[in-house]
Amino acid sequence: ALGEPEVAADVIFAANAHLRFQWRDYRSAIARLDAFLGRTPDAAVQAERARIVADGAQWLQGKLRNVDNLLSRGDRGNAERDLQQIEKWSMLPEWEGMVQERRARL
Repeated sequence: ALGEPEVAADVIFAANAHLRFQWRDYRSAIARLDAFLGRTPDAAVQAERARIVADGAQWLQGKLRNVDNLLSRGDRGNAERDLQQIEKWSMLPEWEGMVQERRARL
């Protein structure tokens, strides 16, 4: 962690650092940007937030297709594991409905 970012470039870098792993930490990335935006409205940070949410929605669709494939094969254990990872690291309020659809199928 970089501590409290003071400039837009720092907060954008810090947010993107959360997205470099298999289970992208969209929750922390967006929280980091929102905390900065709560103190300092900044067009570049707002644009980066929108980009991250849009990119994340595409990434999530891919992960959910994998969950769908697991469920169609009857592999409920791995589907559950993947959903847990999504909920732990990547769940944004605007994506909750997509994940809950798969959760209901378990």
